[in-house]
Amino acid sequence: METGLSNVAVRLYEIVTEMINTGRKDEILPLLNKYYDKKFQKMRITEFLRKYKEQGLNLFSFDVGCFSKYTPEIIQKWMNELGVSTSSEVEIPALEAADLDALKDAMSEEEFESYKESLKGKYVKIDRPLMYGYNYIIKLYHVPEAANKVTSDMTDNKYGAPILGGGKYRREGELVLVA
Repeated sequence: METGLSNVAVRLYEIVTEMINTGRKDEILPLLNKYYDKKFQKMRITEFLRKYKEQGLNLFSFDVGCFSKYTPEIIQKWMNELGVSTSSEVEIPALEAADLDALKDAMSEEEFESYKESLKGKYVKIDRPLMYGYNYIIKLYHVPEAANKVTSDMTDNKYGAPILGGGKYRREGELVLVA
């Protein structure tokens, strides 16, 4: 559900950006308070706009983890309301997507080099959605071990040491940042 929550944050950022650009600043905080509970509750619009300018998309992050109040049902409801899904568009460099071997035979050396140069810095959307499942979960299981992070309160010895990594426990768990 982290992907869904991340996509919700990106969508809220896009909506707020549109509200700012169209002069509907008075609608911003009521919208955000619906999704972020107390994060923006005591904030004035001038303070929010300053933070928006400084932090950009990072301002829209959610605190999640084992103590999170965000249930899959809530996240799914928000995704439906905002028209987002868990799949994301994937782009790869155009140089990697092009079949350069076939083109090299069909073009002169000069044309081929010119074509390769024209692809630099360009990206192509992949028409297949991202997939996740068992391998994705295994990757997530190994992240705490490698990154020295702990996201549960389980211990493996009488001293209360974390099972994975050497990190310390945090009440709020992980912070979902937008990719």
